[in-house]
Amino acid sequence: EEVGQMIAEALGFRLDDGDARTLAEAVSSAGRDYPPVPADGAGLVLAALGDAALGVISDTGLTFGMHLRQAMDAHGLAGAFGHFTWSDETLTTKPAARQFLYTLHMLGVPPDRAVHVGDLEAADIVGAREVGMRTIRVGDTSLPSQAEAVVPTLAAVVEVLRRWGMQM
Repeated sequence: EEVGQMIAEALGFRLDDGDARTLAEAVSSAGRDYPPVPADGAGLVLAALGDAALGVISDTGLTFGMHLRQAMDAHGLAGAFGHFTWSDETLTTKPAARQFLYTLHMLGVPPDRAVHVGDLEAADIVGAREVGMRTIRVGDTSLPSQAEAVVPTLAAVVEVLRRWGMQM
C-alpha cells in the first residue's frame, strides 16, 4: 500500500489503501511475470566466496524484492545470502547510509570489514564509501569512479577480493 501511495503521490494524487495496493501490484507484475535473470557467472562467484557473510542491497524499481528473491531462489542463488535489503520494503534507496548500515548490522559485519559490489556510481559506490565500506564497481572500466576497483564483469570480482587478501 505504501509503495502504491508513493507512486500515486509522485503523479499528483492520493488513493485509498485498496487502490494503492492494486496499483503497486500492477506495477510490480512485470517483475513477477518476467523475472530478471542472474548476471553471467553469478553462481560461480557465489561459490568462490564460500562462507563469507553476504547480503543484497537493492533499489528494486519495478521488480519488488519478493519477486527478486523468488527469481534468485529459482536459480539457486538466494541461499547464499544472509540478508536482503530491498528498497520497496524499507522505503529507502541507495545511497542512503541506512540501507548499507542496516544490512551490515543484520549480517554482523562492521563497515571496515565489508566490500560492496555494485554497478551504479552514484547509488552503490558513493553510498557504500560514505559508511566506510570498500567498493568494487562492475561495468565500463573506462569511466571515472570513486571505487577502489572497477572490473568489467562480475566474475572479475573474485580476483580483486583475493588481491585484497579477503578471506573466502
